[in-house]
Amino acid sequence: MTTRWREGRSLSFDEVVAFCRRQLVRRDEITLIEAVGGVMAPMAQNRLCTDFARALDLPVLLVVGSYLGTISHTLTAVAALKAEGLPLIGVVISESEDSPVPLAETQAAIVHQLRKIPVISMPRLPIARWQEQPDLTVLLSESI
Repeated sequence: MTTRWREGRSLSFDEVVAFCRRQLVRRDEITLIEAVGGVMAPMAQNRLCTDFARALDLPVLLVVGSYLGTISHTLTAVAALKAEGLPLIGVVISESEDSPVPLAETQAAIVHQLRKIPVISMPRLPIARWQEQPDLTVLLSESI
């Protein structure tokens, strides 16, 4: 089934899933597939990002911002993933621009609530300093 969005373009859920499956041909590589707008965001008519993750049968790496309110949003997203039976391998907190809350404080609060789920924070850095970001493959290596 296709859905027409604001851009005037159609999106076929089945075609997107098939395309992503074709990208997963090599088991010795890590492939990240980005969904849009949050775990409960609609992707196509009657299909959410949780349906997308289930269709691909892949573990979820949840990426969140560090904005005010993210703790609640993150815990809600984790609860939704758990309710859907989707495996969560970790949470990455990407520092939001002009966040009034220190990144370390946000990470500590999320770690405290999620205890068994790895949480990594990524500070906002200029492009020239991206090599200083933490190695995310630590989260991915256990799931492949």
